[in-house]
Amino acid sequence: MQAWRRRITEQFALDKSNVMLDHSVMNLIDAFLTQEKMSARALAEKVGVSAETVRLWRIGKRRVSIRNIAAFCVVSGMRPEQIRPDIFLKIPEKAA
Repeated sequence: MQAWRRRITEQFALDKSNVMLDHSVMNLIDAFLTQEKMSARALAEKVGVSAETVRLWRIGKRRVSIRNIAAFCVVSGMRPEQIRPDIFLKIPEKAA
């Protein structure tokens, strides 16, 4: 796991219900853009959305849509449950 992703994931750890808080998604996006030295416009082009859509993701006014989640995950290397925990719940691993 890349250091920036681990740091943000640890900082905004899963709450007791194993669902990440919404503000952590915004911080993950910002951390990704900073680490990769990528502009919001460049991310928008790679995902196939407008720069305004990325801006709305970053300020928490809009969630990444189901239609865009796969492209966003491919570009960012994040898992779907990190970006949309309301839809993609992480299944707990079986105890060994």
